Amino acid sequence: MLADVDVSRPDGTRSHVTEVVSGFARAGRAVELVARGTDPRLAGVRFHRADAGRGRVARILGMNRTALGVLLRSRARTRTLYYRYDAGLVATVLVARLLGYRAVGEMNNVMFGADYADRDPGLRGRLVDALKVGAMRVAARHTAAFVAVTDRIKDILVREYGTPAERVHVLRNGVNVERFRVWDRAEAIARAGLDPECRYVVFVGLLASWVDLPTILRAFARVAATRPDVRLVLVGDGPQAPYADELARELGVAELVVRPGFVTDRDLVSAYTGAATVCVIAYDGAILSRIGVSPMKLTEYFAAGRAVVGTDLEGATQMIRESGGGVSVPAEPAAVADALGELLDDLARADALGRAGRRAAEEQFSWASVVGRTLHLLDGAAR
Repeated sequence: MLADVDVSRPDGTRSHVTEVVSGFARAGRAVELVARGTDPRLAGVRFHRADAGRGRVARILGMNRTALGVLLRSRARTRTLYYRYDAGLVATVLVARLLGYRAVGEMNNVMFGADYADRDPGLRGRLVDALKVGAMRVAARHTAAFVAVTDRIKDILVREYGTPAERVHVLRNGVNVERFRVWDRAEAIARAGLDPECRYVVFVGLLASWVDLPTILRAFARVAATRPDVRLVLVGDGPQAPYADELARELGVAELVVRPGFVTDRDLVSAYTGAATVCVIAYDGAILSRIGVSPMKLTEYFAAGRAVVGTDLEGATQMIRESGGGVSVPAEPAAVADALGELLDDLARADALGRAGRRAAEEQFSWASVVGRTLHLLDGAAR
């Protein structure tokens, strides 16, 4: 597997990569992982650290150089390259094809192209975007199959890049159902160091521009106005963290918002999730509606057996409704506040939704299930 990812950083991207390659190894496959960072020491996985250097160009050169060396040495043992798509890795895909490998690509986003609204409008931005579009067209011609994490990404690959629909398979992101277990709520609150006299609305994730923090915080302020024992826990950090803190102060709820920051201990993240009465998820549709979402945080909420309130967005809405693990509402503070308030006041209903989400996590979203379906694609590509 080839992934331009730092596997020493304990975030969602790292979790995705390590869960997939560990699943491949548990299935008895010989796995070579080319990535950045330190060796994650995964059973059955041989790690090759890419010399990333400094800067984007040096990183691309280091990734490709290391990957090509592994491909040359591994020809006797394997004929399949599984890669997490990045425009900078297309050179390796081309050489892999020349060496007789079949390539299977994993598409987690398509943040480029004619209708990508968040790109740099300047000359440099247009040039970079054109290069990314060209790289995607090359990859589409030389990749035997794609794993897309949303239906919208599949639509883009088929419509804009001419990829045959039968070669693109939608597999949503998964969850480690052992790590994200169903906690006793009181035990989880104690493990997370929270006040046992309060009820908690929990968000876990990167505080980035595509997260609809204004809706989350404004909705919470409405809830807190009539429920003084409710607290909002924002687990994570990111470029929008200062804005979140400022908005909480403006809304008069800063003392009711718990901000533990970026938590490296995944078991502690699980405890924060388990402490919730309700978990919340909200995205900026202006940025993400084009590609949809398949949030790992959502599958983790499900696995923890906690009810979810989410704002309407392609991908997340379907996951919530099909799982029965929560409610999806318009991206408006009043609608989110009403949904949160109803579940905070009706713990029996909240926990019933949580149990439905847990069943969905075990049956649909476990990494074992995702990896099993991915291996089926790899075997088909090899044939």
